[in-house]
Amino acid sequence: MNLESLNPQQLEAVQHGKGPLLVVAGAGSGKTRVITSRIANLIHQGINPDSILAITFTNKAAGEMKQRVFKMLSGDDLPSPWISTFHSFCLRLLRKHINELDYSREFVIYDSSDQLSLIKQCMRSIDIEAEAFPPKTLLNHISGFKNDFILPIDIDSDNFPFGAKMKAAEVYPLYQHNLKISNALDFDDLLIMTVRLFKESEAVLERYSNQFQQILVDEF
Repeated sequence: MNLESLNPQQLEAVQHGKGPLLVVAGAGSGKTRVITSRIANLIHQGINPDSILAITFTNKAAGEMKQRVFKMLSGDDLPSPWISTFHSFCLRLLRKHINELDYSREFVIYDSSDQLSLIKQCMRSIDIEAEAFPPKTLLNHISGFKNDFILPIDIDSDNFPFGAKMKAAEVYPLYQHNLKISNALDFDDLLIMTVRLFKESEAVLERYSNQFQQILVDEF
């Protein structure tokens, strides 16, 4: 494998041995190139591609990483490493294991329109006026709770004594309950449910902890 086009700092990162490594560099400095070169180098060293997980934020970036790695390994009859966005990786795991959380594997993912319809229904059922508290605002707060990994069971509206965030805390458990009844997740659930899965299923956690020996994260 030809690594001559890399500068000394990039080469050092690509050839790094065991243990964590943080690469800090500005935009356009070749961070993604380092990751793809490292993936290809690991595979050339005999690392099982199925034990390599590479995560990035956007579908475009994930697609570019896949193309670059495929080009570097062109001609090698090898399985592909796991390269995806955070959400796509979580979706892949949940499709296999969400039954551990008492959901069906055939769950659906609600889009923004579905979410808006559901939150309006929940608000009506507990007498929260949409004119005073816009449904989209409450959804944004619920998204914030989920991104902070706050589950409905952990939420306490008393911690938010007034305003839209208080109302979001009030409606959040019902919103999540109704999602569950419909065997549905929203986009934020893909992350929080995967965290739950690893926390609540030792077997799943052990399986993927053993499988992924090399984890590379772009722009975390």
